[in-house]
Formats: sequence, C-alpha cells, structure tokens
Amino acid sequence: MKNRRKEERGSTVLVTPLIWTISILIFLFFLVTALRVIEPFVVYQKISETSLKYIFIMEEYGYLAAKDKENLLRELQQKGLDVSKVRINADERRREYGEVIGLEIHYRYSFRHMRFQRSALTPEYETEDIAMCVSKKGVSKR
Repeated sequence: MKNRRKEERGSTVLVTPLIWTISILIFLFFLVTALRVIEPFVVYQKISETSLKYIFIMEEYGYLAAKDKENLLRELQQKGLDVSKVRINADERRREYGEVIGLEIHYRYSFRHMRFQRSALTPEYETEDIAMCVSKKGVSKR
C-alpha cells in the first residue's frame, strides 16, 4: 500500500498546479467579460451624476445658460465621453418660480463586444451603438 501512495503523490504534484492554473485563467476570463458588460452602466452613471449637478444649477437660475452648457460638455469630456456623440436638450428660456424645467442628455455609446462564432479560440469583435438618455426634471426656484 505504501508504494501505491507514492505513485499517486507524484501524479498529484504534477496535476494540481495545472488544474489551479486553468481554473484561475477561466476565472479571469469571466471576470474580464463581466467588467466589459458593466461598462455601459458606468458610462450612464457618469452622465447621470453630471446631469444632477446641472439640474440644480437650472433650478437656481431657471434655465441652462450657454456657458453652463459648455461647462457641462467639458465635464463630460473630462469624464472620458466623446462629446461629438452628446446631444443636450434643456430649457434655454428663463422659467418663473414654480415652473417645471427639464434637462435631457442623449449619448450614443459604442459598445464593442466579442462573440465566438466560427472558432472557439478566436473571438470576433462587433460594435453596437447603445442609445442612452438621462432625463432630469426640476422646479425653478428663481
């Protein structure tokens, strides 16, 4: 019996690191894939966070001034968004106290995802535009 255990022990020493390595690679693949799927939500959150700041400015002054609109675009660019794909709809006319004001930011996000169709080891990349719209409403306090 002792000789048999020595034989098993040798094969275990070789196979265990191999199994661990394969398991870690599979885990990393799924982790990277999951992070790529979450990426559009992160972009949406960046836009939403910036729009919340500017809806408060609009509530204070009753409208979105041209300078504020430029600042909004600059902030979105600093957060890594392509400004050429951004469209802003906002009240540019001063609203009176109690009137509803709105801010909409439309963004076309180019999402690059991979598919394994022809070969199991080489992925094919496809780009798909995702239309995002962040809409905020408030009440003029001016």
